[in-house]
Amino acid sequence: NMEYPHCLQIETAQVCNAACSFCPYSSMGRDTSARMPEPLFQRLINEAASWENPPPQICPFLTNEPFADVRMAELCSYVNEKLPQAQIVFFTNGSLFSDRQLQRLEPVKNIAEVYLSLHYWEPEAYERDLKIPWLKTLASMHRLIGWNRLYNKVGKIALFRTVPALQHEVSNAEGSS
Repeated sequence: NMEYPHCLQIETAQVCNAACSFCPYSSMGRDTSARMPEPLFQRLINEAASWENPPPQICPFLTNEPFADVRMAELCSYVNEKLPQAQIVFFTNGSLFSDRQLQRLEPVKNIAEVYLSLHYWEPEAYERDLKIPWLKTLASMHRLIGWNRLYNKVGKIALFRTVPALQHEVSNAEGSS
């Protein structure tokens, strides 16, 4: 009896708009113009749809920023068409949710989870280690949350943090109790 993956993770573009000090992306020597051809993406989704047990989750990212791929909404709509029961899950730095991007996502169904990578609480540390503007990212995340309140498209939006707390963050937290 063949085992099938619970989650199919597909990187559709080799680009990220951040330069996180803790991420291997910047040292991988990637071609930031490289995008997975749509026929290949469709073939992967079609193949997964043909499995006896199709994956319940599709995660269209790996070591990249999924919303840096301008085709993301259309690719997710294709997932909806071929794998209508599959839930779509994103990990994102959250900085690219423009009104236009969110408008393009409106027809997409089954966006189960969006994890927003917010690794630092302090603007200086955030901008130093991610190389993207703190206020722009917060505005973008706020835009996503407001859009979701209006359209109820995402099952769960959560903050995600991978780096350990910096000593001064711990000291500040301990001092404020």
